[in-house]
Order: sequence, then structure tokens, then C-alpha cells
Amino acid sequence: MARPTTAMKSASWTNLVLGAIVFATPFFTGATGAALWSAVIAGGLIALLAAFDVYEESADAAERVRGPSMVNVVAGAWLLVGAFVLGASMAYAWVTGLAGAIVVATSWYNASKAGDLRTV
Repeated sequence: MARPTTAMKSASWTNLVLGAIVFATPFFTGATGAALWSAVIAGGLIALLAAFDVYEESADAAERVRGPSMVNVVAGAWLLVGAFVLGASMAYAWVTGLAGAIVVATSWYNASKAGDLRTV
């Protein structure tokens, strides 16, 4: 088992910041209803799980990072799709859609690297 790499930590920090931004987005863009709750729940979940990934330092961390990263892949995909399905403002759609795409990419990277490190 191995500890997360510096690149994995950077990806987790990126997700933590993006989760916080998504969480705050509806309050700055005036989103209401389903768009508001989608951003609050998905953003909060992404930030919480990314914080877990950032602070995971144990020797078997590679295995522990994989699960939360895969959940973040799903949450990021929801943001990407929900940005256009929920019918909120264009600013909301751009912020959540772009954040969702980045979260999917960085979380997928973390999950795949965790699998690679697990076999080392």
C-alpha cells in the first residue's frame, strides 16, 4: 500500500475548492428550487469528500481515497448534466458545468491512481 502522491493531493485540493465554489454559487447567481439544492448538496458532498482525501495520510490511503473519489466522479457528472437540465441562469450553468467537468477529471485521476498505487 502507498500514500497518495503530490498530484493526487493537488487534485483533491482542487476538488475541495471547486466544491466550496459550487456550494456558494446559487447564493450569488440567485438560483432557486432544484438548482439551489443541487449545488448545495453536490458542492457540499464534493468538498467534504475532497477534504477527506486531502487529509488522508495513512499507509493504506490509496485504498481509502478510491471510494470517495468515485463518489465525486458521480457528483461531478451530476453537476455537469444538471447545469443544463435544471434551467437556472447562464452564470449558474457555466460555474457548475465547468466545475463538474473538472471534478470528474480530477476525481477519476485520483481513483485510477489509487488503483495503481494499490498494486505497488
